[in-house]
Amino acid sequence: PHLRHAAQLATAPLGVSYGALHVRQGDKSTVDPAYAPLFSQMTAEYYVKLMQRERFPPSANIFIATDELNRSFFKPLEQLATIFFVEHLSQPPLLAALSSFPQSLWPDALAVIEQIICIGATAFAGSLPSTLSGHIHNARLAQQHVANGARLRLPVFHKLHETCCDAATTNDLLLLPSMLQRGGTSDDLPCVPHGGNDWC
Repeated sequence: PHLRHAAQLATAPLGVSYGALHVRQGDKSTVDPAYAPLFSQMTAEYYVKLMQRERFPPSANIFIATDELNRSFFKPLEQLATIFFVEHLSQPPLLAALSSFPQSLWPDALAVIEQIICIGATAFAGSLPSTLSGHIHNARLAQQHVANGARLRLPVFHKLHETCCDAATTNDLLLLPSMLQRGGTSDDLPCVPHGGNDWC
């Protein structure tokens, strides 16, 4: 609960309504080699397409959870929104929350806080098939499910084998440049739909 409280306080600079992105640029291509050619295509322009599809409010404040240290990567996004990174959030609640953990766990605790912030956003787009993006996506679906009065079925999130992809991952990856240029379909992706597939 104290991490949720810290996330709520830390988002004060974002305002009541904000969008969120999770941009994973680091180790994903080595963790899941099947996706290496695809992650290299996840440019800022790709995330712009995701934002447009998810109907991010124009000129919104956008929080970006990312391992990309080169902030110039995000320049194209600055034309569409005011972007915030973790260093732009209110720092005292973050430091207070992190200090309750051993310092070796600070990156993990911060990742949880960033997930909570993304879950609470008005609109979200991520780096599927990243697990962190998957957790955010599914938690947001769960919130909508409960808000609509339905009973939540657990577990919410299933980690898929790297050669499998769900509908959300498929829809995102089809917006990659190589897919758009050749009119690619799900058959061209390095993963197969997990529905009814025992391997997944």
